Formats: sequence, C-alpha cells, structure tokens
Amino acid sequence: MDAFLREFRGASDVEVLWLQEVYAFTQKNLLPVAELAGSDAGRLLASGLVRLVKALLGEGAVLPVSYRLVSLSHLLSLQRSPCCSHLTWSSSRYKSWASEGEQELAVNHKALPRANLILIGRLTDRGPEEQVHDGSLFVRDASGALHCELVKPDLDWLGKLLLFPSWNYIPQSAVRPGQEAGGYLEISEAPVPLYTAPAPPTPGEPQDQPRLSAERARELLLVRRCSRGLRLSVYGEVAHLCPLLTIKEKTFFYCLLRFSESEAAVPVLVMGRGKLCWHRFLQQGALYLFSALRVCILGVTGHRVLCVTPQSSLTSLPCAPQSSGEQERLQEILRESRGRRERREETERQRREEGEGEEEERRDRNRKKSKVIPYKGVITRVLNMTAGLFELDGRLGLCLAYQQVLNGGRGLRPGARIELHDAHLLFVRNTVPGLPPMMLCCCLRGSLAVLEFSRLGSGFEPFPWLGNLYCRALMEGQLEVGEYLWGCAAVETLTRRFCPRLVSLSRMAFSVAGRFLSSVLVTEETGRRHKRDIYREMLEEPHCCPLVEYSLLAPSWRTPTISELSSLIETQGWGALSLSSLLPASEIQHLTGPEINTRLTWSVYCQRVEQLEPPVIVLGLLRGSCGSACVQLADQTGSLDCVLVETEPNTGHTWAGMHTAWAGCLVRLQTCSVIMERFLRTEFPSWKELEDSQFIRERSCRVYVQFSLDNVQILSQSSAMAALQSRESEGVGRGREEQEQEQEGTAPHCQPEASGPSVKETAPEPETDREIPDSSVQDSWQEISLKSPPRKKPAGETGLGNSVRKGKAVGLQAWVSVLLRLTEKEGLMFRNAHPINLVPENQAGNRTGLGLGFGATASLAGGPQVWSTDPRNRPLREEEQGGESNSAPLRAELQFVGDSVRWFALIHPGRLYRLVAPNTADPNVFGQLSSPPAVLPVGAPQGSQCPLFLPVHPDWQLQCVEPHPREESWRQDLQPLRSVRDALSLPPPPSSSLLSFSGLILNRVTLDEGKRKTVIIQSQGSKPGVTLDCGLSVQLSVCDADRHSQCLKVYIDFTQVPYIPGLLPGARVNFHRLESKLSRQGKVYCRYTALSCLTVVGLGGDDSHSPNLDPPPPLVDLGDWASNSVHSILGRVRCHVSSVLLVDLQWTCSQCASVFKQDRCTRIHPPCSSENGVFQARAKFVVDDGSGFAHVVCRNRDVSTLLRLGGAEWEELQREVGVRGHVKYDRRGTSDEDGGWEQCEDSVLLSLSTLCCSAVVCSPVQITCRLSPGSLTLQQRLEKAQLKRFTIDDFEFLTWVPPPLQLNCEELTRRH
Repeated sequence: MDAFLREFRGASDVEVLWLQEVYAFTQKNLLPVAELAGSDAGRLLASGLVRLVKALLGEGAVLPVSYRLVSLSHLLSLQRSPCCSHLTWSSSRYKSWASEGEQELAVNHKALPRANLILIGRLTDRGPEEQVHDGSLFVRDASGALHCELVKPDLDWLGKLLLFPSWNYIPQSAVRPGQEAGGYLEISEAPVPLYTAPAPPTPGEPQDQPRLSAERARELLLVRRCSRGLRLSVYGEVAHLCPLLTIKEKTFFYCLLRFSESEAAVPVLVMGRGKLCWHRFLQQGALYLFSALRVCILGVTGHRVLCVTPQSSLTSLPCAPQSSGEQERLQEILRESRGRRERREETERQRREEGEGEEEERRDRNRKKSKVIPYKGVITRVLNMTAGLFELDGRLGLCLAYQQVLNGGRGLRPGARIELHDAHLLFVRNTVPGLPPMMLCCCLRGSLAVLEFSRLGSGFEPFPWLGNLYCRALMEGQLEVGEYLWGCAAVETLTRRFCPRLVSLSRMAFSVAGRFLSSVLVTEETGRRHKRDIYREMLEEPHCCPLVEYSLLAPSWRTPTISELSSLIETQGWGALSLSSLLPASEIQHLTGPEINTRLTWSVYCQRVEQLEPPVIVLGLLRGSCGSACVQLADQTGSLDCVLVETEPNTGHTWAGMHTAWAGCLVRLQTCSVIMERFLRTEFPSWKELEDSQFIRERSCRVYVQFSLDNVQILSQSSAMAALQSRESEGVGRGREEQEQEQEGTAPHCQPEASGPSVKETAPEPETDREIPDSSVQDSWQEISLKSPPRKKPAGETGLGNSVRKGKAVGLQAWVSVLLRLTEKEGLMFRNAHPINLVPENQAGNRTGLGLGFGATASLAGGPQVWSTDPRNRPLREEEQGGESNSAPLRAELQFVGDSVRWFALIHPGRLYRLVAPNTADPNVFGQLSSPPAVLPVGAPQGSQCPLFLPVHPDWQLQCVEPHPREESWRQDLQPLRSVRDALSLPPPPSSSLLSFSGLILNRVTLDEGKRKTVIIQSQGSKPGVTLDCGLSVQLSVCDADRHSQCLKVYIDFTQVPYIPGLLPGARVNFHRLESKLSRQGKVYCRYTALSCLTVVGLGGDDSHSPNLDPPPPLVDLGDWASNSVHSILGRVRCHVSSVLLVDLQWTCSQCASVFKQDRCTRIHPPCSSENGVFQARAKFVVDDGSGFAHVVCRNRDVSTLLRLGGAEWEELQREVGVRGHVKYDRRGTSDEDGGWEQCEDSVLLSLSTLCCSAVVCSPVQITCRLSPGSLTLQQRLEKAQLKRFTIDDFEFLTWVPPPLQLNCEELTRRH
C-alpha cells in the first residue's frame, strides 16, 4: 500500500484515507476477478482505478472522497430501496434530470435518489448459479454477481473489468418460486474498461471457410444435399430478432439475417453456453458476421436452418465485407438447385393463392388483420406485470404474454423508453374496460429493447412467465388477444372480490382463477383452433401467429360483483315498476284509494341472469349467515341471500336438502334468477293519480338469488366438499396425500403442447393450515361485519377452553363427536335470553337484548367418539353407529344461539349429522353442557319430552354423513307432511293444534296497511343488530301442486321472525308445525308461530310453472258441484240466467268509501274533502244448468255484460247513478203481484227493473266462477235444508230444499 500511496503525494489526510479504502477494496473484491498476474497487480489495479476516476471527472478535479466503493454483496444486502449513482454529474445536472423524469409522467413516483457509490465489476454471462444459462448478463466481483441490463451493449465489454459511471439499482422480488428476492442493475451510460487487456484467444476463421451473404446462405439452405461437415461464415443485417425461449430445459433463440434490401432472410439458431448472451448484444438492423455455422434440419418441423457451433463467433461489422473467391466453390451447386427451387416456389405460390381465396370466404366478417409496425415510446404505467400488460405514452397498450420474457421484464418500469420491432397493432376498443383502445403485442418474431431506463424510483415486480397463471391459460386455451385481455381483467376482478378474507391469495393464483378461466374461455371456436406452432411463427413467410388476425367482438357476458349485481337488479326493478300493471286492468277504475294502496304494498321483479344484456355470470362464496334464515352468496363487496333447491336424481323432484359441505365453496352460476321484492307505502287517493310519484311515501326492497345446485360449478372446494367428492368418485380407500392435494387446490402441471414450448412449472407447495385451515370454512360462514376477534384463553384450559386460532390448535389435539339424526327443527326467531354457559365471561354484561336462535330435536346414535384428527370430513365408521343395540335412541333438544345460528339453513330433518367438539378429549363434553333450556321463544311450551338439552357451542361443527343403517326404524320420529287437501279434510280442531303440510303458493297478499317502521333487534353481545320490518304481515294462499281449487290460508307476522325470502307465487313450500285455527266462518287457516318452520323446496317466480298459465278450469255441472262430486272451487259452468235478484250501483268516495254524489263526498262527520269517486256495481242472479241451480255474484264490468249494456249505455247509466249516488234494485224487496216496480217513480230504477226481468238478460251464459269463501259444506247445507211446497200442474210436491250453492263470478260471457 505504501508504494501505492507514494504515487499520490500531496494528498490530504481525507484523500489518503479514501485512497486506503480504494486499495483495500481493490485487493478484496476486484483483484480475484481481474485475471492479472504479478506481485504488483493489486497496486497497478488500484492505481489505474484512481487515475481512471480522475480522468472521468475532468482535468483539475479532486478525488471524489464523498464517494465510496461498494461491493455487489453489500449493495444486495444493505440497499433496500431503489437508488442511482452518477459519478461524473454535478448536482444541478442531477436535479434537472430528476425534475424532467418526474414531470414526464403523471404518476405518483419520485425520481431515483442519488447515492454516492462507485460500482466496479466484470461483465459476464456467468451468474451465481453456474448451471443456469439463459442469456442474462451479470456484473461480477469477488463477493458475488448481480443481473444487469444495458442500453446498446458492446461485445467488447464482455469479460472485461468495467467502471460504471452511471447506474441504477432496483430491488426486486423472486422471479421463480423458491428463489430468493434480490435486485438488478440498470447501466444507463457506457462503462469504461478499468485496464486494457489482451483480447482472449478466439478460434480463428479458417481460410477455406466460405463467407457468404445472407442471401447466398438462404439459397444454400434450399439445396437438399450439402457437404457433410461444411462450416460457413454468414454476414447480414439482423432482420428479425426472436426472443429467448426455453423448451424442454433447452434455451435458444433465432435471428433472421438478410442482405441489403433483399426480402429473403436466413434463420440462425443460437444455443449453447457462451452464445446465448449474444441476444443482449444483437441490435435489429445492425450488420454482423457469424462464423463456423453448420446446416441443420429441425426434427419437429423439417425447417433447414443455420446453427452455431462451439467454434462460432460473433463480430460486429461496420459494412459488408468484400466477396473474394469463396463463392466459386458453391456456384455449381446453387445453379443446379435454382431451377428446381423456382419451379417448387411457383407451385407453392399457386396453391397458397387458391387456399387464401377459400380462406377469405370462410373468414368471419368481425375478424380483422393486425398491422406489424416498429414503435418507440415511454412506459407510462404498468397495468398488470404478472400478465405482461403495460401502457405506452398514455394511449397505447403493450402485451408481452405471447413471448417468454426470461429476464422477468427487468428494466420495464414506468418512465423507461423502449423500442419495439415487429409488433402487432390491434384495435381492441370496448373489448375490456380500463384498457387502452389500441394494443401493441409482441409475438415470437417481435423484439423489445430498452433505449433509456426510467428515472423514477418505482418498484419492480418481475414478470414470471414460468408458472404464470395467465400464460398457462394463454397456452392451454390457444387464446386470442381479446380473450386473453378479458381473462386478465376477470382474474384481477376475482382477486379483488375474494382475496384475502374469503379466499387465500395462493389458492386464487394456483386453483380458483385457473378453473374459472378454463370454464369461461372454452368455446366451440376455441376448440377448432390450431395449436400454436412456434417454429412456423418465427421462421415461415408469410408470417403466421395468433396475432395476425383478431376478433373485434366484445365478451358476450360479464361478472359483476355481488354489490354491483344487487344495484343492477334494484335499478332495473324500480325502472320496470308500473303501478297500473300491478292492478287488474278490468278492476282498476272501480278500486278505492285504500284498496289500491293495499295492492301496491308488495310486488316482485324476477330477472334471469342469462337473459340480461350482456348475460351475467354470478360468482360468490356460499356460507351460512348469523343474521338471516338463508345461505348467503358473498364476496368482499357484499352478500345476497340464496334460495337453494336440489333435484332428486331418481324422481326429478326438487328439495332443499343442502349438504353441509357446500358451505365454504366458491361457486359459479351461469343459470339463476335474481329476485327483487318491492315494498311500497303509498297514499294514492284514486287510480287517476297513479302516475304521480309524490303519493309514494316510502319504498324499499329485498334482493336475493334463486338457483338449483345442479346448475352450480365449484371453483374452489371446501375441505368437506373435497372429501365428499373424493369418497363418491374413488371410494374411501383413496390415499391421504391425494385428498390433501385436492383439498388445498394444488394447481396441476402445465402439460406441454406437441408443437409448442414445453413449459415446466414449479408446483406450489401445499398451503398450510394457517393459510387455508379447515376452520376457515367456519370463518367464511360468519358475517364479515359481525366477526369478532378471538378470545384469549389461559394456558392449560381444557375442554371447550382450548380454542382454535388461525387453524392451529391450542392445547390438546383431540376431537369428540357424536352422531345424531335430526327429527324436528324450529323456525329462526328472536329470543330474549342467551345460554349462560355459552356467553364469555368478559361479555357477561351483554346478555340482555334479543338474539337470533332456533331449536332442533335429534335422536342420538351411539356414544361419543374421541378422534386424534379432525373427523368432520371422514366417512362413517362402525364404532360410531352404536353397534346392533335395539334400544330406543336418546332424544336431545339442541339449541342454536349466536354464531351457531349459521347452521339453520344447512341442517334438515331426516338427515344424519356428526356433531364435533374440537380441542377436547373428554367424552362427556356433551353431557357436561346439558342443562334445562335457557332460551325459549315467545309462545313455546314450557315442558319438553327430551331428557337432554344441549346448547350448541359456536366452535362446534356439524357434518352431514351417509344415511344411518337404522334409518327406517327412525322414520316414525319424523312428523309426516300432509297435502293441502288432507289438511282441509281434517275435522275442525277443538283448539289450536300443530299442523305440517306441503303445498304450492298460489297467491300472496300483504295484510297490514299501516305505516311500517324499521326496528332494530339487538343481537347477541356487542354485535350489530338485525333490521326488521315491524308490522309486515302476509297471507299466503297454499294449494296442492296438482289441484289449485282447494286453498289453505297461511298467515305470517314478521315481527319476531327474520324475513323469509322465496315465498313467491309458484313456490313449493314445506310447512312444519303451523298453528291450525278455525275462523268465524268455520274455515281452517294456519298461523306461523314460534315453533313453526318452513322450507322452500321448489322455486317460485320465473323458476316455476306460474298458476296463471294453467289450462282453463274444467267444465262442471252445478249438481255435481253441490253434491261434492267435483272437488274443485274453480270451474266453468254453461247455464241459463233464471232471474236477477239484486243489482247494486253506487258511486263511492275513493278515500273514505262513503257515498259519492254529484262529484262530492256525502260524509259529514268528519267532513271529507275528496273529489274522487269510483263507480262500483254488484249483481246477484240465479243460474240453472238442468242439474242444479246456484246464486252467483258478479261485479263491475261483468254486471254490464249480464245486463247486455254497451259501452255508451253503461257510461250513461254511470252518469245517472252519479246524480243519485246510489241505486239499488232488489227483487226480493217487492212482489210482482203488488206491481211495486211499476209504481216506482225513479226512472232509472224502473228501467233497471224492466231490464232485469226481460228475456235479454235471462238468457244462456257461460261463467267462470269459484266457491264463495263463506260457502257451506254439503253437510252444513243438508242440515239447513228447509221444507218447501212445489206445484206442477195439478200436483203438489213437498220436499226438503238445501240452501243454494253460492258462487263468485270471475268472468261472464254471453252464449249465442
């Protein structure tokens, strides 16, 4: 060192210290890689370094003591943020450079901070992993090596020790799975050699080696017979530089050379150690000389190419070399082959022209051709680095997914200036929202080079082509660019919607997104496409690749989020609302204001997602809900209640037996209905103001989804579903390892295509229980907004005190389970207490208020079983089934309160379940928790026949297992479901009794007309409340599916019951334990109580066969109807009008229903100021069809049809009645013998009486009618029969005559 310091005499103390650091750094980090010999090599190297630095700084410059030399290992380990170093720049130049970089892009990134570091290293193609050779360049010193990217590198730099005056350091994450994070260098200025070393010996070009231009070399390739072992030297311009490719663990690239302006190009295959780095130095359009090339034939396609050999070298030429005598040896061969080649080309040209003409006719009109252009621009934004999508100059897109970007896209950061060659320009406007309207895509013939690195300190995420979800889908699906861009947008949407709260990022990347893309991007057109041929894409003319043609068609469907879908249906539902359409057209003018407001209270809007424009695909996670009685379809933006059914394979009937394994599954729905129930509170005075929205005081809605599980595709299975499908498809004996792989959703290896690159992916490691635990299914069931943090337990606590936190058991690793068969299930209601032993001690003060809960009765099979592993997803074993004991099973009353309410929609009577208590080995855990019921709903009986009361802990799990062997012996425990006909035929109950039946909802009416107000019922603990609509009561008309004539009224009051969706006309419902009551008219009706429960087993709305589309009612005889020979309440009767008993015509006030006379209401106390009146008509007449007679009541328009009045006559009659207010003709009120009607002075009444007695009215008619609600049964009519005397001629008859049949007319038509 003393000799070194003597060379710099006169240096200051600070400079001496700096020189000492330079000398020590040189000895440690540079000398081992400098390849210098001699004892003074270190001193000479350090001295040359200092002198070079001073020369770069300029004459008279002092030593840069503020700079320090940095080794590559220190730079990699200590520098965590991007930085830059500019040794020769002044501060003002750096500030100007940084300011220009920040102002050039409208992005939120600052310029690279400056670091006073000096970087020296050897430029080489040998990285830290000697076995990996992918053409990358490295800067190496004795401490390590770093990837580097250079702008227009020179071949002379390779292998030399260089000083880098200006460079950027960019940290980066791992490019491949399992690789450590690191960083790379961006060399922004030309480096300077530290010393001039003799050029390394290179294999000289033999004197007898022919040196050919690219044009002559191409002619040589067309010769079928060449001299074996012939080596050529070929020079030419680089016409096309293909990207580096790795296929079957071999890395190579092609470059196509041409000479001068010739269109013909010769392909050169470059591969092998030490040759792949040529790809970094070759520049398109530059002239190069390749030596020692040999002629090869590709075994895959048969193409003839020139291939490098170990003796090959690359030389950059300023101009084309002069030809000497090397071509004389080949002239004879070329001359012989030229004639054959020309004839062959002519034949191929004719065949190609004929084929192109036919292909042009078959081409779809919507397909366009891309343009191949060069382009220079600045990367303004990284759209999706993983998908290889960028934005150029704020107006163009760039897609690199059709290439293997082996360097991970280093240097492609916002602000970088790049140059593209042979890029395809495509117009993709409106294809994918959020992308530029034009895209530049690089195929395997295109190339990309960085002209200037970014000045911004933006981070860098590598583009991992290997193991990339997007690129795998691109290769496997042979996707066009439009499909690929849409798939990228869809995957981003999926990730935002479900990660990380509902689906882990690793599962989304390796399983869910792949299944989704494979399911939605496979079409008939995709299946007919040819597989991608990479060799044709790079070598053949005319150019052929997937980017040559593209489609302008936008995606035919969309995948909105749950919140977007809900908002869309709400917008459409309110937009499609027509108040007049909710009222019967024939009755709308005869309805009063209260009647109109009552009928407008509730309506439903149904929309099939496949019928939307464009069609919608619904994605969501199925989970139980702690705040409703339904399973929910959720993502991170919201949730929707679901009404689910499943089809029985044998019978084709639908039922609601949803398996517990469905909870936690991420599903895709392409066929389903979205239902919007609309609730209005209106104050319309009459039908004339229906178009005035100011009379709508309040409106609200409920949106939910209806679908069948048969139309569901699972994108991500829950662990229970994976185990269930594994047992069904491959049996119980399947290996545990395969089951775990399926449960964790491990992505399969991408199989290489025969004609494409063989992509070997690194399979992701199975996700740990922490990432996707079995208990995550439970967590996903719970409401996101209601999820509370886990409670910490003291160490050593056993039983239920041991909790599971993030999938890792704390305490004893054991589970206890018991089998039970559900026999009864109560409805979900709000309860006024909570079980004491289920409320944590720190929440003891929150036991007040109402909480959702329900009860269930079950029969226990066998005794508790202790497991060493979680038994939820395991098959049934013999020891669980209780042996062959014939003793009666133990009955238990299960109580679900709080978070355990999520099981309500997942468990059903008649099915066998395994109840699992985690983190305990105590077989008596269920017995310890048994206690008298701490929670009883209002109206529930105070006694129970169950000896065991078992509150279900929120941590416990329920799993549906295979049917129990003794299921037939337990069938008697289930309460049978009656039909509506059987329920109506039961003897009238002396008092309230419980009734279970199944039926079809024929009609739904909202009963309460009062003002509804929103009430919040406080739920358990400190969780948010559940909103109820207080005062909402509905009446359901329920009938049998095959007989709509007999209806049973069911009344539900949603005061203490969460709202139940799916109760639509056409839905099939199973009602359990409804209270049966007798009305004042002696009719049976049912009421939903605290112990009641209902299940929708058949979808209503558009998913059902609407009763309005049923065939017309049958023709019946009045005699058969009166004798109950016909079990129908609706029918058509062809009869004769015998007489008209009553005609009541009245103008009624639309608001108070008083008489409306002379355009004003007649009510005085209190006075009514209404100015709207409605005309109402009612008539009662006798009909006879020869088999019997009946009294029929008709209203409004049917009255005019009965009286044979035309439109003008009917309106004139209304005006006459309007003067009087009320006109009533009652034949029973006077006698014809007294001439009462003839003496009437009212002309209207007199004309009406004359008309009713005329033969015009008493004529044949056909009526569609139904039995009156107060009609007597046959037994009641016989009991009230009266003795009457009849005289026919001279004979008198005395007989018992029952009361006439009472009918209500729904439609009346005259028979001619």
